[in-house]
Amino acid sequence: MTDKNEEIHQATWPGSFPEAKRIPWLKPGFEDPKKVVNWPRRDSNRQLLEWAASRSLWVWLVGTFRKTVTTIAKQRAGYQREAIRQSLHEAIVRASRLEVAGDGRVCVTLDTARFRQAAGGFGRELLEPVCDLSAAVQRARTEISGALQQAYNLSVQRAETLIDDVFDKAIRVASSGETVSLTVDRNRVMILLATALGIEDDTAEPEPIDLLSMTWSFDDIKMMPLHVMNALEERPGVYLITDRSDGKQYVGSAYGGGNIGGRWRAYGEGRWKENALLAARNPYHFEFRVLELLDPDTADSEVIQAETRWKRKLGTYAPHGLNAN
Repeated sequence: MTDKNEEIHQATWPGSFPEAKRIPWLKPGFEDPKKVVNWPRRDSNRQLLEWAASRSLWVWLVGTFRKTVTTIAKQRAGYQREAIRQSLHEAIVRASRLEVAGDGRVCVTLDTARFRQAAGGFGRELLEPVCDLSAAVQRARTEISGALQQAYNLSVQRAETLIDDVFDKAIRVASSGETVSLTVDRNRVMILLATALGIEDDTAEPEPIDLLSMTWSFDDIKMMPLHVMNALEERPGVYLITDRSDGKQYVGSAYGGGNIGGRWRAYGEGRWKENALLAARNPYHFEFRVLELLDPDTADSEVIQAETRWKRKLGTYAPHGLNAN
């Protein structure tokens, strides 16, 4: 995206508990899942929302890491705890990326094979909790649900249903081969929680977006804001990929199974390589654009017809473009 507030930058994976507490988007002081229930409710709405958004990341960035160090220390008497911590930290830094977007999204990507290799001295079974991002997300669901039950006097079922809905819309775990990723849209977490609980917050819903007027880079589609991804998943349509290195273009269509949003998410996970004319190209040169959005009930054959019209209009058939047929 072109908005400077959407810029993505690399962050440093915290090497210690004190370092993690200093990360701005983890909100220092919110590392204790029990602390939230003791806040005066009238004055703590914003604190609870920020704590919930932070906790979904905290359980993996720090909680899982610390528990793994403790487990290894108990089972490997010959290792000093600090040496274990340092070794695991170095392995994670080598095998992961931590990306932060200006709009509040945070994405952790971990190459599990590389991590296991870098920390191979400890054995696969002991390292497995670090590689299981889904388990970390489930722990966050449980902790935040429990906090809401007590802070807002909710039933267990109501709190769990509320958190399930928030997590399904604002937190995404994905995997492709040996690579796993966790994306947390922190602002979206706070917005959805505030709405569901009927509490006031100064975080506003994102403005409606004109999908036809925007362009996205390869990095953008890997860390797409969930409200944008949801919009791209609602309707079938036709899209354009331009290789900025030479200007050649590819026209594609998507229908069902997530529509354009689902197709672009698959590209972000590496499936652009399945197209012979795109496979040899550097995806970081790609620019993505929506050409046409169709009604949700449009027949698949009509979507394909629209795709063909755009191919002819833009002249994207090989050798001048990147469409083989």
